[in-house]
Amino acid sequence: MKKSVSAARYFLIGLLTIALFISIGGSMAIYSNTIVKPGIPIAGAAIIALVSVPLCARWWKFVTQCSPLWVNALCHALFTGSLLLFVFYFCNFYFARHDTIHTERAVIERLYSETHYKTKRISRRTYGRGEPYQQYYMEVRLEDGRTKNLSVKFDDYRRLKKMDTVQLKMERGLWGIPVIRREGCNIEVPKSSYRQAVHRSY
Repeated sequence: MKKSVSAARYFLIGLLTIALFISIGGSMAIYSNTIVKPGIPIAGAAIIALVSVPLCARWWKFVTQCSPLWVNALCHALFTGSLLLFVFYFCNFYFARHDTIHTERAVIERLYSETHYKTKRISRRTYGRGEPYQQYYMEVRLEDGRTKNLSVKFDDYRRLKKMDTVQLKMERGLWGIPVIRREGCNIEVPKSSYRQAVHRSY
């Protein structure tokens, strides 16, 4: 009986860990195409998670095998907050109103790159930092004055300059928060004596 309970506990820990990473990674991915200040949904998810601590923290005792309330409360707040944040972004993006799709022009304020590192497997259970690679971004200013950082391909990064314009296909999300549809968006490079107008998709 004890073995079956222990196996169920480890299985549950595995599921919760996977769900936590999916929630965090999914939220980050969808946020990159959502026009919202990150602090607002994070604060909302955190408040709901903290309010539910008195009702749900004790359920985590089976998972943590710890008696102190603060340990179980912390686990509940972290998991529930991350899950709520993912549900917020997911529903807003994937249930957006397609009849509200429109194109907005944005001006490139800044072009920059960041160095990231691949994950390298050192041993069966150990992973470390692998080879570096560059990720390219542009910071754009929307028509209403808000700014957003968007990733771009290297070919577009080389062609673009500050003050170039980009056309963004946007929709109104389920919660009324604008989302960007990256497919088919055109980058416009203005005509000049040394450049021709170029339209590329990123």
